[in-house]
Amino acid sequence: MPTIIKTLTAAGATSSVKINLKLFREGVGIVVHIPEGSSATYDVEVTGDDLKVTHDDDKVWNKHDILKDMDDSANSNLAYPVTAVRLKASAVTGTITMAVIQTEAG
Repeated sequence: MPTIIKTLTAAGATSSVKINLKLFREGVGIVVHIPEGSSATYDVEVTGDDLKVTHDDDKVWNKHDILKDMDDSANSNLAYPVTAVRLKASAVTGTITMAVIQTEAG
């Protein structure tokens, strides 16, 4: 599965990135980047809701244990299975990106 990149240029949330639970054992990396000249205050959020049943706006979103209340580039991973992640910013000047990396065994 390729890397999925989501971008924000204003406050709000990206659409969700589905986590392939069949690949979860190999790890899921999350890299949030704020380029020079940009600034943001953000959280990465996770959900366990059924993606086929519940629309993003109606999902129960929790802040990631590490990537919360952030204002600088950061990276982490998923330590437990979730069904989706998203980037949610309360303020953005310029651009902020989130890359979600899911790998297959090797």
